[in-house]
Amino acid sequence: MNKCAFCFSVAPPGGLAGEDLRHAPPWFWSLIGLWLLLFWSLPARAENPPIQDTDKVVLTARDIKARQVRSVQELLNLVPGVKAGDSSVSIRGSYKVRVLLDGLALNDPGTTTVKLSLISIQDLEKVEIYKGGGGVNFGDDSSGGAVVFTTKRLNQANFFAETAGGSQDTVQTKFNLSGRVDAWGLGASGEYKKTQGYRVNGDKEEKRLGARFSYRPEFWGPGREPTLSLEYGHVDKGFAGYPQYPTPNSRGIDETVAGSFNWELGGLKSGSFFTRFEQERWDTDKGTHTLLRTTSLKQTFSRTWEVWGLKGLNTGLDAESILGEGSDLEKRWESSLGVFMSKNFQLDPLPLTLGLGLRGNFYTDFGNVLNPEADLSYSLGAHRFKLAFAKSSNLPSFRQRYFRYSSLEPNPGLGMENAINFTFSISSKWSKMLSSDVSMFYRKITDRITYVRLVGGVGQYQNFGSTRLQGMETAFDFKPLKWLSFRPSYTYLEAKDTQTGLWLSAKPRHKIKADLKVTPLDQLSLGLFFTYESMCYTRSDNTETADPYFKVDLRAEYRLPKFTLFVSWKNLLDEEYLYGDGLPAPPSNWLVGISCEF
Repeated sequence: MNKCAFCFSVAPPGGLAGEDLRHAPPWFWSLIGLWLLLFWSLPARAENPPIQDTDKVVLTARDIKARQVRSVQELLNLVPGVKAGDSSVSIRGSYKVRVLLDGLALNDPGTTTVKLSLISIQDLEKVEIYKGGGGVNFGDDSSGGAVVFTTKRLNQANFFAETAGGSQDTVQTKFNLSGRVDAWGLGASGEYKKTQGYRVNGDKEEKRLGARFSYRPEFWGPGREPTLSLEYGHVDKGFAGYPQYPTPNSRGIDETVAGSFNWELGGLKSGSFFTRFEQERWDTDKGTHTLLRTTSLKQTFSRTWEVWGLKGLNTGLDAESILGEGSDLEKRWESSLGVFMSKNFQLDPLPLTLGLGLRGNFYTDFGNVLNPEADLSYSLGAHRFKLAFAKSSNLPSFRQRYFRYSSLEPNPGLGMENAINFTFSISSKWSKMLSSDVSMFYRKITDRITYVRLVGGVGQYQNFGSTRLQGMETAFDFKPLKWLSFRPSYTYLEAKDTQTGLWLSAKPRHKIKADLKVTPLDQLSLGLFFTYESMCYTRSDNTETADPYFKVDLRAEYRLPKFTLFVSWKNLLDEEYLYGDGLPAPPSNWLVGISCEF
C-alpha cells in the first residue's frame, strides 16, 4: 500500500515488519487515548502558556543544578529523544547533530566526534536543544538537530573540586577554576579517573585537561563588548575492542585547541573561529600507529534587517576552510561557503506564526545544495501546535574517508548525505503542576553514511541508498508537590533501509525514560532514573542483536553551605545488556564522593 511521506508517518509498534495502524497493539492506542483524554478533559490554563515547544528544550543554570548531574553527558541523556556518549550526541536516532559552545563548533570535521571534553558542567549558563532541524541557522551536519551551550561569563573567582571512589577500584577527581581581573578572564578544568574497568582495557586510566581564556572589554556597552576566547582540551584514554576482538593495549590521545573572536557593531555580528583537532591512536599488539589532524578557519557574519516592509529579516554568511592531514592522508584542503536568510511572520488576527528559511551551501569537493525550512505554529489557550519541514545536508569526515586503523578501512569515495525532516508537535500547559509534549516525526535520508562491520572486527563507512526514520515522542512533567517531581517519556522509532527493508543498527524501537526526584529536606535530594530499551540490531546486516533491557540509576545528594556529599549508583539492578553497537555495557557500579565550591 502506497503511503504519503508524512501523514504523521508513525508506524506504530507491531511486528518488525508491521507498518499499518490496524496492527497496533492495545497499549499503543492506550497511550494515544491517555493523551487525548488529558487534552480534552483537563482545563488548560490560558494564563500559563507553554514556555517552549517540544522541538526546542531550554535548560538554564538553575535547571541544570536541579537535575543533580555530574557531567554534560548525564544532563543530555535526561532529555527525551536525546542520547549522549563521551564523544557523540544523537537526537531521535540521528547522530548528525551540530554542537556549539559559545558559537564555536565542537564537531570535529576530521572524525565526526563531538569534543564534549571541552565543556565543564559547572561553567554552563544555558543549554538549548533543537530537535529535528536547524540546517538554515547551523549549517551542515544538523539534520538531527543542534545543541547550543552557553557558558557563564568569567567574572568573580570561583573554585569547584570533587573527589570520589567506588566499585571496580574506581578513583575519580576533577576540578574547575575560573576568575576575572578587569577585562581578562581565565578558567581551567581537569579530571583524572582510574578504574579496573569491566572490559579488557576498559579505560583503566583517563586524563582530561581543559583551559579557557577570555578578553572582554566593556567600552562598547554591556552585552555588545567584543569577546576573545581560547579553549584547550586534552584527553588520554584506552579503547577496548569488541569482546571477541579485544584490544588490551590500544590507547589514544585527543587534543583540541580552539579560539574565537566575536563582536557586534551597528547591528552586524561577526564571529571568527579557529579549531585544531588532533587524534592519535596506537596498538602495540597490532603494530599500528595512526594520526589525524584537522585545522579549521571559519568566519561568520549575520544581521537583522528591516527592508521592503519586512521587519526581522535575519541574514547571514559563513565561510570555512579545513585542512586535513595524517598518517594515511596527505595535506588536503576543503572549503565551503554558506548564505542564509530566515523570517517569522505573525499572521494576524489569527494566533498563527509562519517561519521561513533558506540556505545555499557551496563546496569545493561536493555538489552545491539549496536547503529550505518552514514551520507553522498555532496557539490555542495553553496549547501550542507546530508543523515543521526542513531539508539539510551532512558531509563525510576525513576519518570516514581516509583514516586506516586496526578496526577501520578507508573509503575515499564516500559522498554527502541529504535529509528531509517533517515534524508535528503539540505542547500543553495543563496547570502549574502538569505539562506535556507530544511530537510525531519523519526523516528520510538519501546516501546515508553508515559504519558497516566487515570480517575480523574491521569495518568501513559506506553510503546506503535510502533510509527512513519515523516515530513518536511524548513526555510529561508532573510536579504534584513542592518536594516531588516525575518526568516520564516515551520514544517510538522505526529506522529502516528502504531499499533492503533491513533495520538500521543501534536504533531501538521503543525507549522509555522516567525520572523521579524527591526532596524531603532542603539539603537532601534523591533521584531515581529508569530506562527501558527494546531489542535493536547491532549490525547493519541484521544478523546480530542486543536484547531489551531495563536499567535503574540512583543519585542522592546532601548539601551543606560549601560542601556536597553524593552517592551515584548506576545500573542498580545489575542488568546485563549491550549497547547498540554491540559492546557490553557496564554492570552495577557505584561512586561515593564529596564536592566543594567557593
